[in-house]
Amino acid sequence: MMHRPYGVRDRRNERLLVPIGKNRRSEASVRYALQVSALGIDVDVCLLHVLEPLGYWQSFMPSDTESEDALARQKGERVLAKAAAPLAANRIAHSFYLKTGNLAFTILDTAEELACRGIVMPLPRPICGGIFDGDLVSTLSRCRRSTPLIMVGE
Repeated sequence: MMHRPYGVRDRRNERLLVPIGKNRRSEASVRYALQVSALGIDVDVCLLHVLEPLGYWQSFMPSDTESEDALARQKGERVLAKAAAPLAANRIAHSFYLKTGNLAFTILDTAEELACRGIVMPLPRPICGGIFDGDLVSTLSRCRRSTPLIMVGE
């Protein structure tokens, strides 16, 4: 028997923010939402992909930056659509958000704006000698506001 997932308070609608990156590690966060739904809890998944803002020097470049921005947005939309496929297949409510900004603060701001009950993130991977690549996770932990972080294994 699966216990109530961390961060899930009751059976009413649970809005979860799932940041989606270019790699496959976000799949664990989507699986978590599927597991919560399998418990009979209504889940509303907010998929977020954050684009890097233009650098200082890029802002002075000619119009090529506009086409690069459009290309990055298209790639972001494809990443979000791919991540949403299992949610759509299981008829789980979900929405896409494509934003530009600082990764950590955009995640935190979006969670607050959307009144999410949790930010679902994959656990950082251990690398050489047990050092963790958890810069984003540690930044979110340090700077987080009222929305809890829900860490899930791959």
